Amino acid sequence: MFTRKQWLRAVGALSWSAALGFAGSAAAAVLEPYNVAVQYRPSVPVAAATITWKADAPRAYGYDVQRRVSGSSDWVRVRYASEPVRSFIDTNLTPLVRYEYRVLAYRQGGPSTGYASAVTANALDFPYGVAYPNGISPNNFSQAQKDADVQAMYSAWKSVYLTTAGAGIGGVRVYKPAPDNQESVSEGIGYGMVISAYMATASNTGKADFDGLLTYYKAKRKPKTVNGITSPSLMAWRIKADGTVLDNFAAPDGDLDAAYALLVADKKWGSSGVINYKAEAVSVINNLMEWSVLNNNAGDRKFKRPFFLPKAPRQGA
Repeated sequence: MFTRKQWLRAVGALSWSAALGFAGSAAAAVLEPYNVAVQYRPSVPVAAATITWKADAPRAYGYDVQRRVSGSSDWVRVRYASEPVRSFIDTNLTPLVRYEYRVLAYRQGGPSTGYASAVTANALDFPYGVAYPNGISPNNFSQAQKDADVQAMYSAWKSVYLTTAGAGIGGVRVYKPAPDNQESVSEGIGYGMVISAYMATASNTGKADFDGLLTYYKAKRKPKTVNGITSPSLMAWRIKADGTVLDNFAAPDGDLDAAYALLVADKKWGSSGVINYKAEAVSVINNLMEWSVLNNNAGDRKFKRPFFLPKAPRQGA
């Protein structure tokens, strides 16, 4: 039998153990690797990613580092790292491809069974460090200086031409600032989406700007009714500062930029989050085909003249 004093000591010890995290579920070791992080390095001189992770006791025999292209279901082992290694540099990368990584621990009795908190993707952020085989580039400045100049221009563009005023809930728009009329046009929205997708990083507001521009773009897509079904088509061309549509005519180059920017967003961030960028891109592309290429839902079986082609010359001209 315990005395009252011994019971109090035992209960007190249990309480302090729980409070300090030494008892119960709070003290359970995380058997799966966690805090997996990826630091991506563009192709200078080669594309590479540094993968780091943490793991609790008991010690593992080693860790299986696996990689897949984002959107794929096929995981490929790229390294088996023995204890106590907690990092790996993966240099077998294709530039401008978004990869995901996970880490599996091998312990007595077999591998860990879960990958909770152990999947992360490399970021495709500016500067991309890709040497293009064609075109020209100034050779009297270092690459670092050229990157800095692009970043400075991007920051200046944002401060002058992006606003949330008149863009609706969650919206962002490219506009003509005062003393101009502060209107927006679809070409500006589309090109703004391209700029934001290219320049967005984890340390700036580029992605939030992109999502806001997409919100505004979708809010200004004019409805079209076909066979009694109404759905959004292309963006209205010209919009007042207060959001009133001034011209419902489509300027397809703006929609082309928007569609391309959405494809870039899908490649850069994937489409499994809140916004399915790929589905949004396909919607815009289908509407471009429907209303700009095949001319107002004429359909390819009617062989009507595409909207983008010039008129046939008059006979004798």
